[in-house]
Amino acid sequence: MTRNWLSRFPAACGLLYVIIALVASGSGDDNAPTSNASGQAIAAYAATHQAGPFAGLGEMVALLLLAVFVVALYTALGRRESSKEAAVVVLVGGVLTVAIKLGSFPAFFALYSAGQGTDPAVARAMMQMNGYAFEITLFTQALLLSAVAIGGLVSGAIPRWLAATAGVLAVALVVSAPVFATKGFNPIELFWLAWVVVASVTLTIRRTAAAPVRQHEAIAAAL
Repeated sequence: MTRNWLSRFPAACGLLYVIIALVASGSGDDNAPTSNASGQAIAAYAATHQAGPFAGLGEMVALLLLAVFVVALYTALGRRESSKEAAVVVLVGGVLTVAIKLGSFPAFFALYSAGQGTDPAVARAMMQMNGYAFEITLFTQALLLSAVAIGGLVSGAIPRWLAATAGVLAVALVVSAPVFATKGFNPIELFWLAWVVVASVTLTIRRTAAAPVRQHEAIAAAL
């Protein structure tokens, strides 16, 4: 039983990632400035909204769960010879996405942990680092989804409808990136989160359904 649970956990991490990411983002201040705000506004807000010792913990946990889910996608595609190369690209895209977002955290935390007023130009630069990281990860997520689409459609390692929607979403992310670059929020990112949820649940169910089959095969081989 424990072994079956552990085998399903990586795929389920996609759902956990979305839940924690939404909770963490929902706890933010709607009045907080974005990277498009003036340096004075960013510096003034940061000076009066200092981060606590556990600031960003939810986002970091969510990204680590995303990394585990990416490994589940890599494993699912890597089982078929015809999609092994695509599986590697999925892994690369996932690692880049997580690494870039984690790499943007130090500047953001430094801004909200300075304990005093920050120079407006420096404050805006720190905020923009976080914003640019988000924009770049739209393309790394598109890379991941493109590989899922190609590998899934070619090999059938994952449901082809799931692979096809990944391909459509990959195109949408790339096309929308310049359109919403100055808006502070890209609505296509919500479809990315929705796809991760559906993929996570689908892969978890497939692992659950496959477990009894493997058990029966093992018993038959023993007999």
